[in-house]
Amino acid sequence: MTGSVLRIARNDFANVRRSRLLWGVVGAYAAFTLLLVASQATTAITSATELLVGVTGVTAVVLPVVAVVAGYLAVAGEREDGTIVFRLGLPDSRLAVVAGKLLSRGATVVLGLGVAFAVALALAIATFGSVDAGVFARFVLVSTVYALTNAAVAVGLSAAAGSRARAMTLAVGFYVCADVLWLVGNGYVVDAVRAVASAAGVTLSARETAIVTALTPVGAYLEAMELAFATGRLPPDSAPWFGLAVLVAWGVTVPALGYWRFRTAELP
Repeated sequence: MTGSVLRIARNDFANVRRSRLLWGVVGAYAAFTLLLVASQATTAITSATELLVGVTGVTAVVLPVVAVVAGYLAVAGEREDGTIVFRLGLPDSRLAVVAGKLLSRGATVVLGLGVAFAVALALAIATFGSVDAGVFARFVLVSTVYALTNAAVAVGLSAAAGSRARAMTLAVGFYVCADVLWLVGNGYVVDAVRAVASAAGVTLSARETAIVTALTPVGAYLEAMELAFATGRLPPDSAPWFGLAVLVAWGVTVPALGYWRFRTAELP
């Protein structure tokens, strides 16, 4: 099956990289990063590491949009136009199709991430003269996991959907609920959990609060970034490894559920 997966991934990557909409979003992401770096470089920011903290915020919000555009039609688009029937007429299983799409769309999102980070790195070096290599490497590593997670979620939702419209609804709905609303309203969730715990006679610690806020991909990413920026020992009230584990869990669970739905779906 490995040969089928790689062939599907190569062909799909060749197709998706020609998407003007996708590269328009990637360009917007790079532009946001450029504007952030350029604006903060003229303020009280005194190091490249502080700039990377700002880039983290842009990445947390914009990168999932890149993943949605890259992945929401990965499987659903071919199901609706009938291409998937032809593909499955070849010696390709449905598992190979989903796995190949995961590889190609994940690579596409990571490539977009690389473009934005290359811009940020070049400007940071031009402004401050150097960048802490260790911090930057950890920053890129955690962000890459976040990129792959979002791509996997988008492909998984696409595999679960039977049409383009439903795939778009699922992908946008997930982004709004798990990213935008979570960033705005996770404090209310924490307050609710704290109230329930208090009613049970339990006091929620700062570390447990961090765990609650890290339950969605964006919360997990921001929590995991402690691994990149912490100097010396990690703060005792942080849970960065839990955040990283949550990212991996989302990146595995949603595609698995999407494949489970796709495996038994009737095709037109």
